Amino acid sequence: MVDPGDAQPVLQALQREGVELQSILVTHHHGDHTGGVAALRDATGAVVFGPARETMPEPLTRLCGGDNVQAMGLNIAVLDVPGHTAGHIAYFASRQEKAPTVLW
Repeated sequence: MVDPGDAQPVLQALQREGVELQSILVTHHHGDHTGGVAALRDATGAVVFGPARETMPEPLTRLCGGDNVQAMGLNIAVLDVPGHTAGHIAYFASRQEKAPTVLW
């Protein structure tokens, strides 16, 4: 899941699709991108990743440009993209190997 502003639609989709949320990627601190993080983390146990230079709901693994994350069978590169917010980051995902279909 990327930038869950509201937990409820995500929880409904997880239940409907019968999938498990493993990771939450957050790009910046605005509430419409972080509003559902705590509820989803608490409900699913998902690991949260987010920008190192932003005030974010804790706990999370803080990332900045040049970092890499392994999640869901993907290698995810982190890019610093300041502008919308000073600490904004973006993610670029590429497959390491064949991974199961997951709901982001």
